[in-house]
Amino acid sequence: MNKKVLFLASGNGGTIKFLHLAIQQLHLPIEITAVIADRACGASTFAEKNSIPFQIVTYSRSSPQLLQEALSNCEFDVAVTNFHKIIDEGTLAKFPGKFINLHYSLLPAFGAMIGMKTLKAARQANAKFIGTSCHKVSPIVDAGELICQSVMPVNWQSDSESELITITFKSACLVLLNALLAPEASNSSILLDSKQVQFNPGLSYPTEVFDDAFWSALSSI
Repeated sequence: MNKKVLFLASGNGGTIKFLHLAIQQLHLPIEITAVIADRACGASTFAEKNSIPFQIVTYSRSSPQLLQEALSNCEFDVAVTNFHKIIDEGTLAKFPGKFINLHYSLLPAFGAMIGMKTLKAARQANAKFIGTSCHKVSPIVDAGELICQSVMPVNWQSDSESELITITFKSACLVLLNALLAPEASNSSILLDSKQVQFNPGLSYPTEVFDDAFWSALSSI
């Protein structure tokens, strides 16, 4: 039986596009059942173009009723929270254990930041390693139980910002997919562009498909 995945989205939908393409390439037992966006955005446009059920809802922590109603009308096993907002405690309690989040840092470092702002914070701190984390969502922001992480060394003098953004995004996509497939393998590493990236738990699926052609196809979606 396919795992049913719902996305809460505010941005361009990069991870939705990744998962959609990965499902096709690897014939994965995963189905994207819905996209709920809090604004018109790249994610909602992609969903509409690819016949993925979607809706746009107004959401705030003080007025979560529309989001809760939308979620109640969707079938999902996991909700990936890519909202640019913090999900309220009442909504989390209404759908216990179903929310996961993807964060562009090695939590608990640089929590409560949106997107690649974590890279700027890591540079300011002169961090020697950067990475990504997929974790269960809890009422305390970015403090839920960790599921998967990736880590890579960084040299702020020689690594360009654009390169680091690209590699961080790619590794985050692989971490998310690993989390959805309930990994059991020990840690592993693969080469992503110029970086040897380590994953823990190890990636539980074939990685050969994620070659230059795959990432090029993803960037053109």
